[in-house]
Amino acid sequence: MNPADQLRQESLARLQTVLPFSDRPVQGAVLVSLVGAQYELGLRDIAGERYNPAGPGVFVSGPFSVDGMPEVIRLDAEFRGSGDCYLYCRPAGAPENQKVHRFRDGAALSFRDAWGGADFTKCDLYLKWVLRGDDAVLTRFLLQVTKGA
Repeated sequence: MNPADQLRQESLARLQTVLPFSDRPVQGAVLVSLVGAQYELGLRDIAGERYNPAGPGVFVSGPFSVDGMPEVIRLDAEFRGSGDCYLYCRPAGAPENQKVHRFRDGAALSFRDAWGGADFTKCDLYLKWVLRGDDAVLTRFLLQVTKGA
C-alpha cells in the first residue's frame, strides 16, 4: 500500500468513528439508453404562476419612446376576461396624450392612417388597459413598432 494512501485510509477510519453517519463510496449514475417514442422524464426547476384578479379597473403601461414617426404598430397580448386596450400617443412637445386606436389582439395598424395629425420627430406611446370584469387578467403583451427612414 502506498504510504500516502495508507495515511489517508487511517485518517478516514479515525474520522468514521466520530461521524453520526457512515461514509460510503458514491456510486456513479446508471446509464439509461432509450430508443423509440417512450422516455423517462425528470422534472426540475418547476415554476408556477398564480394570478389574483384585481377586479374592474384601468392601468396604463408606458411611455414607450419612439424616435421618428411610427409606420406600423402591432400588439400581441395574452388576456383573459373582458377588457379593451387603447393606444395613446404624445408627440414631443404636445401638452397631452391623444387617443389613436382601440386594439384587438394580434392586430396591426397603419399609424399614419390612424393618427391623422401632423408629422413629428419623436413621440411617447402608451397602452391604456381597461379591465371590465372581475375575471380580467393581462398576463403579457408585446408591442411592435416599425418606423420610416
